[in-house]
Amino acid sequence: MSISAFRFNATILLLSICFFCTAAVQAKTTGKMDVKPGIYKLKSGSKLPTKGPVVRIYTEGASTKYSHVGDTHKTRPVLVKYTASCSNKGKLSGGDVSIGDEKVGIGSGGFSSKSVWVNVPYSMIATIKPVERCNEHAKTLSLQQDKPLEKIVQKGFVMKIPNVLKAKGVAFCTAAGLGKGDVAGDTTGGLGVFLDCAGNPKARAPRGTTGTSKPKPKDPGKTSQIFKSAKLLTKMPSYIGKCPVGMKYTGSIRVTGKGKVEYQIIGDGGYKTPVKIMQFAKAGSKVFQWTRMVRQADHGKTLVMQGRTSDPKLIKGWMQLKVIYKVRNNLASAKKSWKSKRQNFSVKCGSATLSRVRILPNKPENR
Repeated sequence: MSISAFRFNATILLLSICFFCTAAVQAKTTGKMDVKPGIYKLKSGSKLPTKGPVVRIYTEGASTKYSHVGDTHKTRPVLVKYTASCSNKGKLSGGDVSIGDEKVGIGSGGFSSKSVWVNVPYSMIATIKPVERCNEHAKTLSLQQDKPLEKIVQKGFVMKIPNVLKAKGVAFCTAAGLGKGDVAGDTTGGLGVFLDCAGNPKARAPRGTTGTSKPKPKDPGKTSQIFKSAKLLTKMPSYIGKCPVGMKYTGSIRVTGKGKVEYQIIGDGGYKTPVKIMQFAKAGSKVFQWTRMVRQADHGKTLVMQGRTSDPKLIKGWMQLKVIYKVRNNLASAKKSWKSKRQNFSVKCGSATLSRVRILPNKPENR
């Protein structure tokens, strides 16, 4: 073979190789990934995990005020659940999970879903100001439970703060077959931490003195609220006839001054309406109406409403008004809720065939 013929054949061979090389980077596999908090195993009778990102906050002496964090020099183990998959018959060949500068590798043996522990320094958690969080929540609990602040601190409590840390996962997909390239992808997710606001049996509220030597507790002031009363009524608690039918209810809320309250209608079988806001410019009452539609649907379908009785045409249920309002004192404010007496109803559909019963909410009409 001549030298010129050899060079020509070599050129053809190289062009062929380059053709297949180009194809290998054009059709890449893709990856789907998800990072979310792992599920912690809780200690028996406690809201704290047996292992996890727990920060413990303490009071000092007989104080009711939280002042310092324990073990700030130690790392906290955070559980991350990482799920990944590859398309185009690609195979997971490994990856890693990181929180800040802390990274944990995942083996190259392939995985689809894996829970990984990552140890993080306290400095990454300190940004949420745990001491302030404990003090603010102690005041809120005192108001909600109508207990002195010292009683709350004596017992202690646990808080779970979501989305404190950002975890990042990276997965590597190894292609399968001719013309498939490798790919690496990443995703992020928010992780929470637990605050253990430790109980202090010696905690006592700050005390002053009067003309006598008898100590006097600090007065948090009177608790105030604008909500006074409410009710939910219906003029038609029972109905016999053609379905669907609207069961009409009238509600009223009375307040003692300017402000706002929230309300919601709840009922049997998990029935609930959106939470609505009612504004008041002064003391007084306002009325609203709500219609709950009850119907019997086409034959042969499943029952989706609770309240079915032994009578195939009889539907029983109940409605209740829930009012959400704020209470305040000199230390804090918090939300409380009140519920009215249940209003029972019964509907007997005179001409429908039993099949499925559905209850459909309508929008309220405020007056």
